[in-house]
Amino acid sequence: MPPRSNVAKLPDNIRDELQRRLHESGYGDYQEHADWLKEQGYEVSKSALHVYGARFEKKMEAWSFVNGMIQKATEDSGGDVNALGDVLLTMLQGELLEQVMALKVEPETVDLQSLVQMVVMLNKEKREQENFKEDFRKRVAARFAELEKETQDNGLAGRTLDPTTLKRVREEIYGML
Repeated sequence: MPPRSNVAKLPDNIRDELQRRLHESGYGDYQEHADWLKEQGYEVSKSALHVYGARFEKKMEAWSFVNGMIQKATEDSGGDVNALGDVLLTMLQGELLEQVMALKVEPETVDLQSLVQMVVMLNKEKREQENFKEDFRKRVAARFAELEKETQDNGLAGRTLDPTTLKRVREEIYGML
């Protein structure tokens, strides 16, 4: 395992300020950042800052991409938490497939097999979500059928649930499922 970089060894507050400065400078001016760190009492080379800055910029781009996906998915789902997961999975699948199909990836930096495995895993996750939803709908339907039978058999005698109320509850619940 390679030794930790000098940037990784910086105290959190100094590294946070460095990250802010890197972003503000457009991930350039590494000599200026090295000079600033030296003023703070830390010796970090310009080349070490460049390596760190390039990695940090990629992380920030990825974070921005994910935030954009979440924002769009939230809008597309109308704020429905269950639908949000579906929309995010679909968007992520689409983006991964688009990257692979358009060969926007750099083969030497990306393990295409891992990318394909990720798509397969996302498909499996989506199927599992759909199976869970379907199973839940069936269990709700079965429970409603039991309650309806009880109301018809007067099994709920003395209770306040009548067939008309049960029907309305069923319609309202199914509207949410």
